[in-house]
Amino acid sequence: MALQRIIGSMTMFGVGAKHSSELNSSGKHQLLGVDVRIQKNVATFVEAEIARSQGQGVGRVLSLDGGLTHETMPSVGASGVGAEAYRVKAAADLNDLSGGALSGNVAGEVTHLRGGFSSDLAYAAEDTTTWNISGNLELGDQVDLRLGSSG
Repeated sequence: MALQRIIGSMTMFGVGAKHSSELNSSGKHQLLGVDVRIQKNVATFVEAEIARSQGQGVGRVLSLDGGLTHETMPSVGASGVGAEAYRVKAAADLNDLSGGALSGNVAGEVTHLRGGFSSDLAYAAEDTTTWNISGNLELGDQVDLRLGSSG
């Protein structure tokens, strides 16, 4: 019932898409992605994105000291082979969910990259899944209950 009340009162809906195709020294690399966001307000929303890359991406250079030293990370993916990635993130103001009976918030996110996925922001040599959840319940003026976990 609370979920139906939230979804029924969402005020913003957005959709985005990305496509890139590049020819690099490793061959052709393509990326296609779509994302959607449904939002009631800044604190209450659901967003999801899915992407697929194909071909070998460009290797990366990692530096933790501004470029004085660096480590070359190998490229991932293979010519003609595709890999997917997805991310789902949601957050809610408990005041919105409870009709004003509770104060606080809950949030969660899960991201999965299939081995071989490569984009300008993320890449994975092997299947990788990360997640986190958190919550904050305001019990009084100076007392909060905070919970969280990740993996």
